[in-house]
Amino acid sequence: MMTTTATVKVRSMLICLTTFLSFSMLGGIGNTKILGAHVESYDEVDLAQPVSGSVHGIHATASARAPAARPTFMQLLQANVKSKSQWMKLAKAVPVLHVDRMKEYEEVEVTATGYTAGVESTGKTPDHPQYGITYSGVKVKRDVFSTIAADRKVFPIGTVLHIPGYGYGVVADTGSAIKGKKIDLFFETKKQVYDEWGKKKVKVRVIYKGNGKLTEEDLQRLNDMIQQDERRRKISV
Repeated sequence: MMTTTATVKVRSMLICLTTFLSFSMLGGIGNTKILGAHVESYDEVDLAQPVSGSVHGIHATASARAPAARPTFMQLLQANVKSKSQWMKLAKAVPVLHVDRMKEYEEVEVTATGYTAGVESTGKTPDHPQYGITYSGVKVKRDVFSTIAADRKVFPIGTVLHIPGYGYGVVADTGSAIKGKKIDLFFETKKQVYDEWGKKKVKVRVIYKGNGKLTEEDLQRLNDMIQQDERRRKISV
């Protein structure tokens, strides 16, 4: 179960999230269009509780003719957050797909470092045939769901973690120094590694335990989930 402090943090993140929606999006939230049908059961969705009344003073309705189908937080996000960079910023701050079910996911404290596909991390140059290719066979990727490295005995290939300050990470790679409760987060440049991360101890949430396999199609499907109807969103590889 989440501690009181953790619950307060999640609530604070939600306040930041609604503030972001209220003041940062073009056109506001009024009369937001619902993306997908409203459902009564949300077995695989977290930000799926219908929003009633107002969000920071801005009234949100499904449509003028269907006020009963109130939008969920995730639907508000889908209707207003358009760029991949915005989704990534939100995911860094809060697990946007899972915040309402955080207590269901195991929390593990790990030491997290950063790496690139370059010679400084992998010993490979861009002309190497395996440059940017992970242990799983997929290419390194920085996205809403990014590729990360971990000890397969702790986090099998395909495991999905939420890492505070980084976002969602999918275990796709391994490393000779990545043993036990250590993870290595992919960044596109060495400067990003130093400026945005370095080395930290963080408490990650295990969203999904992998089965030892990961394909390009799996990774793409995870990144496509942010614009899917609730009933189709399922964390699995």
